[in-house]
Amino acid sequence: MNNEYKIISLKENPNLIDEACKFFSNAWQIPYDAYYESMEEMKTSSLGYPFWLVVTFKDEIVGGLGVIKNDFHSRIDLFPNICAVFVKENHRRKGLCPLLLKTMIEHLHKHKIDKVYLVTNHTSLYEKYGFTYYCETMCEDGPSRVYLHEYEK
Repeated sequence: MNNEYKIISLKENPNLIDEACKFFSNAWQIPYDAYYESMEEMKTSSLGYPFWLVVTFKDEIVGGLGVIKNDFHSRIDLFPNICAVFVKENHRRKGLCPLLLKTMIEHLHKHKIDKVYLVTNHTSLYEKYGFTYYCETMCEDGPSRVYLHEYEK
């Protein structure tokens, strides 16, 4: 990975929250306010979530992800959930996704959270990073796959 890439915690850098909300809203077509609300909650949460990371390249946000209680699915008993995983296309295949995931998993482990879920329709991406298929769940747009990652001690 190029050393011009930086993984940044939005909790430690709240000055980037507005830019991050715009980035995620544009990437996922979800209203800005949904991200803003979660990122504001992050400022005072001691649970370890919600929590948001971005990756920058030359001071531009090019990727990121979050962890929230529920990623808009029917299995409310499965939490917390990694969400909004996104890397701009021209920055993919540079090791950013696994680095973001690893950084988030380490953050959760520091908060004594060793199980995290991820809802996706990808069928081979997250297995590369230690996630295993767990079950199916219902989302607003139909069924989706739930993956589980357990921290390895």
